Amino acid sequence: MNNNVHVLTSPRINARNHIESLGSLPDTVPEYGESPVLYETSSYLSATVPELECSDTKRVIYNKQNDKLINVVGSKYRLEYQPKECINIVEEMLVNSGLDLTGLTRRYSESHDGGRYLTSYDLPAHAFDMGNGEENIPQILHRNSYDGSWPFTIEAGVIRMACTNGQVLLDRWATYTAKHTMSLNPVHGATKIAKCISTLDREKERWAAWRKHCISDMEAFKIFAKAAKFKVDPTMSLQEIFSSKTWLNGRTKDIKFLWTQYVNKEVPALGANEWAVYNAMTHWSTHAEGNTKSSIKNIASTRIDRRDSIRKACTLLKAA
Repeated sequence: MNNNVHVLTSPRINARNHIESLGSLPDTVPEYGESPVLYETSSYLSATVPELECSDTKRVIYNKQNDKLINVVGSKYRLEYQPKECINIVEEMLVNSGLDLTGLTRRYSESHDGGRYLTSYDLPAHAFDMGNGEENIPQILHRNSYDGSWPFTIEAGVIRMACTNGQVLLDRWATYTAKHTMSLNPVHGATKIAKCISTLDREKERWAAWRKHCISDMEAFKIFAKAAKFKVDPTMSLQEIFSSKTWLNGRTKDIKFLWTQYVNKEVPALGANEWAVYNAMTHWSTHAEGNTKSSIKNIASTRIDRRDSIRKACTLLKAA
């Protein structure tokens, strides 16, 4: 008689175990409250004590941890989910996505007094290389805001381990978004997360094409200028641009960072091609500090904005 007992664990149970191994979220994850908007009536100027009335159409969203005002919202806005609840929903989507969550890691950051947050999940079980021995680890990125800047969003990303750049994927069809005027759909979100990883095949083809497509210095500079929102005079050569007052005296930290990274780091390593241009931009979005006190303080948000700028700039890449 065989007394051996074999316990079969479902993939979903394994996935849930990997989520639980991440541990609790930081205590800094905010909780939001709502309060009415009070406004002064027209009789205020003639009154000794101001008369206040409650708005029927506006509410205030504030951070309960620091009492900071986050947003003034209309009647359609729904504070249905707190940040921890949103992150828990994302992680439930991951469980139900069918992805292999072995080795899963999570990072959390926030900005704008807690009005915006970002969580990223590395998926080392889905790591791949491009045939050159470099390891690339897919990510699931979740961002959300309560100040009106971002909708609830889930998208794919990739970490190129050779430089720890966060690669920006151009294929947006698998992105899941939901406004704060509607409820989340966990089933639809889980399907989208699974599709996020399937988009990588198309991205890998695009990256391979970029490696083969050589590019001139002027073409590269124009792409960086679009990403950095630096206005380029089309009649000027690079030499004329670099000696112009705008270049020497203007707010050019981002474009100078991109150009220096490209010329000194990416071209020697990768060649003068579109892949080098792209990697200069992802290095900028991942590693460069902010230019102002606000962008330094809110660096998580700054890096998201840079990722969005890169997507727009990549429309100029001919092999895209």
